[in-house]
Amino acid sequence: MSSVPPPKSGRRLALLALLGAAPALHAQEASQQPALTLERPGGPRIALVLSSGGARGLAHAGALEALEELRVPVDLVVGSETGALVGGLYAAGMTPDEIARALVSRDWIDALEDRTPRRSLSFRAKQEDGEFLMDLPLGFGSHGLIFPPGLLGGERLRLEIARLVMGSLAVRDFDRLPTAFRAVATDLDRGSSVVLSGGSLATAIEASYSTPVLYPPVSDGDRLLVSGALGDPLPVAAAQALGPEVVIAIDVFDPMRTSERPDLYEIGLRVLGSQGQAREQASRAALRTQDILCAPDVREFDFGGFERATRIVARGREAVLALRDRLAPMALSDADWAAFQSERRARTAKLPRLARVLVDPSCPLALAALGARIHSVPGARLDEQTLGLDLARLYGLRLFQRVNLELRDVDPERADLFVSTEELPTAPLHWRLGMQGEFTAGGDVNFVAGVGLRYAPTDERGSEWSARAEVGNRFRFAFEHRQAIDAAGEWFVAPAAEWSRTPVNLDLGSLGSAQYQVEALRLGLDLVHEFAESWEVRVGALWYTGAVSLAIGDPSLDLDTSIQGGGGQLRLAQDSLDDTAFPRTGSRLTSSWFVPADAIEPGQDELVEVRLDHALETGRGSLVIGAELDTVTGSNGNVQSFFPLGGFLRLSGLHADEISGPTALLGRAVYLYPFAERGLQRKPVSWYAGVSLEAGNIFDRLSDVRAGELRLGGSLFLGVDTLAGPLYLGLGSTESAGTNLFFVLGRQF
Repeated sequence: MSSVPPPKSGRRLALLALLGAAPALHAQEASQQPALTLERPGGPRIALVLSSGGARGLAHAGALEALEELRVPVDLVVGSETGALVGGLYAAGMTPDEIARALVSRDWIDALEDRTPRRSLSFRAKQEDGEFLMDLPLGFGSHGLIFPPGLLGGERLRLEIARLVMGSLAVRDFDRLPTAFRAVATDLDRGSSVVLSGGSLATAIEASYSTPVLYPPVSDGDRLLVSGALGDPLPVAAAQALGPEVVIAIDVFDPMRTSERPDLYEIGLRVLGSQGQAREQASRAALRTQDILCAPDVREFDFGGFERATRIVARGREAVLALRDRLAPMALSDADWAAFQSERRARTAKLPRLARVLVDPSCPLALAALGARIHSVPGARLDEQTLGLDLARLYGLRLFQRVNLELRDVDPERADLFVSTEELPTAPLHWRLGMQGEFTAGGDVNFVAGVGLRYAPTDERGSEWSARAEVGNRFRFAFEHRQAIDAAGEWFVAPAAEWSRTPVNLDLGSLGSAQYQVEALRLGLDLVHEFAESWEVRVGALWYTGAVSLAIGDPSLDLDTSIQGGGGQLRLAQDSLDDTAFPRTGSRLTSSWFVPADAIEPGQDELVEVRLDHALETGRGSLVIGAELDTVTGSNGNVQSFFPLGGFLRLSGLHADEISGPTALLGRAVYLYPFAERGLQRKPVSWYAGVSLEAGNIFDRLSDVRAGELRLGGSLFLGVDTLAGPLYLGLGSTESAGTNLFFVLGRQF
């Protein structure tokens, strides 16, 4: 069924729900499809049936490769679940090799895990992605909590399927594809098999592929459609109903065998597998004398076995080649095969010229707002790649569960692009959870838990408000409203309020050390401009008030000072990192300049802050070069303006934020090496080895910075990327501070 299993606890919930629905999912209604009219003269009309099978379905790509090698023409493809995916891509015109490469790519693996590439996110969503670890997909309605229809939202899967078949966007009748196609799904309410022969090819593939509970069902009029594996894992009858002389069935469906003493989860797998197996056996029995059954030996590969993708593809190819004698009578001559392939390519529909962009009135964003994010140009011929980027941009807003693109003919050369959307089931509330912690042997525990809430959109231009709370060693409560002032959502007015209480550690030399608490209320108003999809600039005013008090240390060091002031602020940020835990490519820049309204007034400091990280691929690993400079200009500064250093990757031999001062300077180089090869299935837990070299220190003034006074250090660590966020365990060392053992939770870049 599903190609990638969810976390085990999630899989247990999914299985319990499916077992409750199982009695309604075994029956199949007979197809009433008319016989297919095939234009190829001479020879038998051949239908290829591709079964479900999760990751084992990659064998279908190898089977297709072998059929082409043997010059066996395929007039019709009928697929269920992974068979519908592979068959749909082939029917749309992709080669077997292109299909195999697409389904073991990083983009596809991310799609299965519902991970949206950061490059596709809006700048605001990238900031949210870096600050919090995970989504909490809950909403509130008149009847209480609203739960999502699937453990995974499926937006990323939907996007990737649509991008793979974008060249067929103009085709609404699957008989007009380069190869005629049918996808088999299951009616969730009736438990019957549904044969899909037209409409959106991407939606048909998604419906056949969507495992209930794991992914949301697909709406088709008054029906809810789920995976074809539940109703008909080997859709022989659906193919035979269309009148081919020969059916070639590639069957990789085989219920996963588990331990001799199965637990509840494993028993659930066996129950569901046995139901599917009964349908599969009935389909095998329906094969006629002239039909051919091919069953690649993929039993050793479980449903999530993408790490052995090449071997699975090879098994499919080998199994078909082993049947070459039975397939030989169907093979075409070289000349006829070339003609068949030429005719198949000729049926590839050209995308028309774009007349207009139209938006469904039910969409919460206005035509101007959606249209501004679509870069396909009216009057120009539509392009697959540009349309794919347009679609990714709309999903990157994190407002929609589904975005549908449909072409509506205007004349033989032009078509309107009609955009319809489906809001997230928990909209307009969007929750995020996060934790950050650093535990150092012999040091204090530094831990913060956070929750964020975004309400979006608040108007048809995509405005929103957000709130967040952080509690732990520091406390922070913040609110911001982003009011869009242009249709493209590139310009915002952003009023904000924030209250925080933050510890500041000072080394006072002969006077010892002290920790102060800085409590402040800040009110701001910014003009925000997002541009080039990865940049943001802010210009605004800030007013603050608060107090500084001694928390730990000699009572004679208590400042007991109130602070108040204001001024103007300029901030520039850029974010193109592919990941904020273990990056491989891209960069991230944050910089700001605060100018006080009255620099002469005590307690008001001019501040400059710059931080940059740049990631480079180095073979299997990656190297991240980083630098940071924070300074109070013009004076020694006040405690509330001091900048901290210390902790993992920030002079790792020190405890977190152990030292602070008016000027902080840091440089670092971090090498990350994954234990498992990338480009295969991303596991729930992925391990990394890392090493860092660091140099930095605290100074009274920027002019006091001397290379000889920088403290050198570094770290050796193990990193693990989990579904709950990244973890790091290692040993850090810094000059004049010794070494320490640390355990860190949270994103570091």
